Amino acid sequence: MNQDDSRTRYTPSFTEGDDDRDVVDLLADEFVARLRRGESPSIDEYADRCPDRADEVRAIFPTIAAMEKNKPHPTAALPSDGVVGDCRLVREIGRGGMGVVYEAEQESLGRRVAVKLLPRTHGTDDRPLRRFLREARTAARLHHPHIVPIHTIGEQGGQPYFVMTLVPGVGLDRVLQRIRRSGARGTDGPSFADDYVDTLAYSLRSGHFSSASGSGPSNRAEARSPRTGLSRPNDTNQLGPSYWRAIARVGLAAAEALQYAHEQGVLHRDIKPGNVLLDASGGVWVADFGLAKALGDEDLSRTGDLVGTLRYMAPERFRGSADARSDVYSLGLTLYEALTLRPAFDSADRVKLLKRIADSRPPALRTLNPNVPRDLETIVLRSTEPDPALRYPTAGDFANDLRAFLEGRPVGPRPSSARRLLSLARRHPLVSVLAVSTFILTIIAGYFIRLYVNAPIRPPFPPEGPHPFEPMGDRPPPKRGPRD
Repeated sequence: MNQDDSRTRYTPSFTEGDDDRDVVDLLADEFVARLRRGESPSIDEYADRCPDRADEVRAIFPTIAAMEKNKPHPTAALPSDGVVGDCRLVREIGRGGMGVVYEAEQESLGRRVAVKLLPRTHGTDDRPLRRFLREARTAARLHHPHIVPIHTIGEQGGQPYFVMTLVPGVGLDRVLQRIRRSGARGTDGPSFADDYVDTLAYSLRSGHFSSASGSGPSNRAEARSPRTGLSRPNDTNQLGPSYWRAIARVGLAAAEALQYAHEQGVLHRDIKPGNVLLDASGGVWVADFGLAKALGDEDLSRTGDLVGTLRYMAPERFRGSADARSDVYSLGLTLYEALTLRPAFDSADRVKLLKRIADSRPPALRTLNPNVPRDLETIVLRSTEPDPALRYPTAGDFANDLRAFLEGRPVGPRPSSARRLLSLARRHPLVSVLAVSTFILTIIAGYFIRLYVNAPIRPPFPPEGPHPFEPMGDRPPPKRGPRD
């Protein structure tokens, strides 16, 4: 089959139900369908079929291909004997796109730990597994009060896993979900774990955490303690200064953890609410450094090496670039969601979500919640600038401004309008050229219109000559000079 036949075969059908769908969306659906059939469609082919949107196709489709390539197996298979390494799995405590987390008993040391099983690798190519082991060993060297420590890395039957400290905490995503629900209880009655999430939601709102450390979902007495006030569902109806400060403290702890990791040459690459853990004593932990990437790694800029959660990825990640500012961006989006109780970017359509992240910045926080302090809004918006050059250069600078907010000191300003315009010109050169050209033409047109309006009014005919429609006999002849 020649190339022309191939293009004819895969021309998308535009049915009545597709009339309101963007052509790039339709082509992306077809592109994904071919990938899932085991084909290797050419991105240039799709760019040629949509020449007026070719740049957009070339920018988005490699990311879609990378996401399909790295999409994990639907489940991380549980070993038949329930043993991973020297750990006996007890119960599942978390699940996500990158694997499943279990509470386990490490038999060699007689302690409770958390074990994360990643999707099993398939095929004969063992490079992904070797890369994972190399990167996880790098992350295992991190020792910081706000980073969940990794104790052991390994693989069993082609399935990677790592063993972490069992933190008595809950993901920020679950706490925010409970705050959105305003403390409503389920009809079947709350479980003990649900009570613990309620406790954290109330503590985050009020800014008051238990002084006891080590309490967790398994601590039933603490979870049901009447001191939490969770029998009053209306407690979460209003968010105020205590909540803003509590979120700023969460961001400060996470930013300090990221700064430490970056100084050790490690990127996290998957900062999101689910990987920021809170405990009842107010402790904050950054989890899942097992997916981290060593800064300067030769594989970092490869298009096929795209991991993380799409909604929280920095725009430059889609272009195969990442540095410390990419983690700053993801943490900024996490704080944005905590302050507004909604994601900064959200769409059920993957292509539309990609375009929104790549081409726009989140709405100002105070347009969604006018009670958010202006300084805190300034900090979060600076951390989520689409252009990395306009963000905080380091997570440490991010942390410094959060600390200044908590201490009532002035925070750094947002990038000026001039810098934003320059950033826009770099990211969208064609649009910028058209805008500048239109502006110049408007100035020129305005200049000539002004000349025309201000020009003196002249009579259409000489005052000495007769009016063309006036008979000569009705007026005296014009005066003649001596030579006439």
